[in-house]
Amino acid sequence: MSSITVVKRDITKMNVDCIVNAANSSLQAGGGVCGAIFAAAGHRRLQKACDEIGGCPTGSAVITPGFDLKAKYIIHAVGPIWQGGNHGEPEALYNCYRKALELAAENGCDSIAFPLISSGIYGYPKEEAWEKAIQSCSDYLDLYQEQDIDVYFAVIDDIAKALGQKVIDEMLGEEEEDEYESELIEAPFEGEKNPYHGGAPAVEEAMRVWNESENDEDLEELLEIILKESSEGLKVIVPVAYDDDGDIMFQLINDDDDDNWMTCFTNNSEKAKGESSSSVVMSMPEAIDRALGIENCDGLAINPWGDSVLLPREIIEAMKKDLAPKTEDQLDYENGMEAYAACDHDRAFRLLQKAAQGGNVTALGRLGVCYLHGLGTKQDTDKAVECWEKAAIFGDECATFHLGDMYRTGQKGNDPDFGLRLYQKAFVDSCADPNLWSFPDAALRIIKYLRDEYDNDSLQSMASDMVDCYNERIRLGDRTCAAELAEAEGFLREFE
Repeated sequence: MSSITVVKRDITKMNVDCIVNAANSSLQAGGGVCGAIFAAAGHRRLQKACDEIGGCPTGSAVITPGFDLKAKYIIHAVGPIWQGGNHGEPEALYNCYRKALELAAENGCDSIAFPLISSGIYGYPKEEAWEKAIQSCSDYLDLYQEQDIDVYFAVIDDIAKALGQKVIDEMLGEEEEDEYESELIEAPFEGEKNPYHGGAPAVEEAMRVWNESENDEDLEELLEIILKESSEGLKVIVPVAYDDDGDIMFQLINDDDDDNWMTCFTNNSEKAKGESSSSVVMSMPEAIDRALGIENCDGLAINPWGDSVLLPREIIEAMKKDLAPKTEDQLDYENGMEAYAACDHDRAFRLLQKAAQGGNVTALGRLGVCYLHGLGTKQDTDKAVECWEKAAIFGDECATFHLGDMYRTGQKGNDPDFGLRLYQKAFVDSCADPNLWSFPDAALRIIKYLRDEYDNDSLQSMASDMVDCYNERIRLGDRTCAAELAEAEGFLREFE
């Protein structure tokens, strides 16, 4: 009988017939899950097999041998980059899973392990990604009931595991749960370090350091990590207890309680009587709203199992402001970047200028590019530098590496070494929060001017990610980065 199961395990070490790689369309070794699979399977042979295939469109999948893995096959599924959900992303993600299952069946596989495709650097919201994954797999198993295949979703942290199981329970219900044997199987995560990075592991590490630190400056830096990851879809595990009627009583933190928990409010929900404790998974904004709605709630706990962050009320009040809906300046910036990508420079300049006047630092950095090249306005290098200096102070990567260009070339300060340090800072910052607009440009400068500080495998992975980003920008209509793409492709060939 077929099954759908969430496990906490390194996907590269799973003893299944095939594992699925969250691949890029060029089938090149990248970061995250993709990089871990290439490393474990044997980079050279796997890359050769992928090169022979040549590529794979978004929403589809191809298959190669598993080489050094326990799995016989690797299915490379290309997920969509999140653009808000109205550009075909849900359909493409659904098709990824469907195509992977079809390939598994065609090759006689009885078991398959998936990562949560597109939920990493591609930015697909975690809960929506889970819903589409479970929907696609359950639809396939419903349609082909004669095929017995065990479907696993391999994750590396408790938050992702709990969220995945929550979605399975909600979508399949009790009847389908029996049919597909959907259950949470505790499986050990092998290895001391995560083989790839994601939002939740970064938060968990911040939690660990938070509890061990007594330095206020450290706590401020760690809170920034938590806020940034939370704003991009982190789900909060909130402990609950059940009353005699089986109703859930959500518990948030009360520091005066010896057990660290205090019942704050109830929410009617059908639960079996006698069940003493469990957990619920909710979004960070929802958890904050519920906590702030209770007068005697002293704060909020993120992930109460093991290392936790206990956030006092004044902190979550500040977080509430940081997790507010998009402001007018954010919308102006996004619309301005769309116009910029389409080479509608007059409109781009007006929108970016408006967003910058509204306090949007990222828009200010991009406005500097318009001044530098005379896009939608008169060319003015001094104004460009002025924009970048202001934006770089607040950590904008685009402004930082463009300011680095000015120092490296002597157009500002005549200090090339300082320019290189600015490149390094921009690259590190862009890796912490990757996006299509800053990461590839920062990485390109690292490869061109600071390659001696990185080994060949790192440079190859960096070049592969750059190619993916530039290709995706072109697919989205960006007509400004063809030259950069050509450079990135040249570096990728050089490091192979």
